[in-house]
Amino acid sequence: MSECKAAVSEGQHVRLSASSYKPWHRTRSCQPHDASLQSHRAWCARNRDENQWLQWDLGPPHRVTGVVTRGRGDTGRKHWVKAYTLTYSNDTRLWFTYKDGNHLDTKVFGGNLDKHTERRHYLNSPFTARYIRLHPRRWRRSIALRAALIGCPHKGNCGPGFFRVTQDSSCVENLAYEGRTWVNDKRHARSSWDYGPSRLAVDGNTDTTLRSCAVVNNQEVDEPLWMVDLGKRKEVRGLVVFTWQGRGQDERTLYRDYVFGLDRLTVYVERERRLERLTDQHRVCGSVTRLNNALFRERMHVECPQPITGRFVYIKAGGVANRWHRVFSLVLCEVMVY
Repeated sequence: MSECKAAVSEGQHVRLSASSYKPWHRTRSCQPHDASLQSHRAWCARNRDENQWLQWDLGPPHRVTGVVTRGRGDTGRKHWVKAYTLTYSNDTRLWFTYKDGNHLDTKVFGGNLDKHTERRHYLNSPFTARYIRLHPRRWRRSIALRAALIGCPHKGNCGPGFFRVTQDSSCVENLAYEGRTWVNDKRHARSSWDYGPSRLAVDGNTDTTLRSCAVVNNQEVDEPLWMVDLGKRKEVRGLVVFTWQGRGQDERTLYRDYVFGLDRLTVYVERERRLERLTDQHRVCGSVTRLNNALFRERMHVECPQPITGRFVYIKAGGVANRWHRVFSLVLCEVMVY
């Protein structure tokens, strides 16, 4: 485990929160994000009791092998945590208390003796988790600290809302996960429409059987569009699409013929929602065509030539121009945006 000793609580996906914090208006200190180990400030709990905690959301799960703490860095006040415990979770509902040695007693970690010196602990029993909480148990005058977690990325499943762009890459956030979706086919808005609803493409399920996929076609629109709302404007670098190709238990359905009428799909990153027409070539992330059967692979990767900032990601489908059967379908089993 010697290679698993990097700081894992400082990345761009890490989110800090706390049970409480002081409204330190004059110096803008004491917020949860001030708890970074290299900060000149600190997180300061509003209340002085054992119900306080500082939480890290590491994004994708990480292997945690150690923890480092320091006292408060700003002001002349001598505030630091003398002892603390750790809990961890992957969903914030079920929490586990870190126990050392015989795994029966809660491990109480020794804290700091002054406000500047780092106190470092390596865990005898490393754990893998997304959420980690540090619970102060004893402190000097007030609860205040800076801290960092030591470890390395988890090499297994990335967990909900994260994925690997390639097999060997690190986990990244899926910006489209459980986002609000829309299609320009009005049939999807009907309460009776329950086959292939657009939301199935962002539910986190990469199952490529037809019942798990969103389906859009050109029976009532010339250019079928599927859209996902990322929640706010974000920098989009690309996406991975899982599709159904008419194999397995679904191979006899008419949708299999319709899929082979598909000629290309084009990805746009836009700033406006529910656009009926997409024409701005500067907003195109990329396309996948029938060339070398790229369009008929179960997993497709579209990488933008350069990052595009936008809130709404669209996938536009186009059919084969001279095919005798002009109906075509786009089947999206899962769309992952990064």
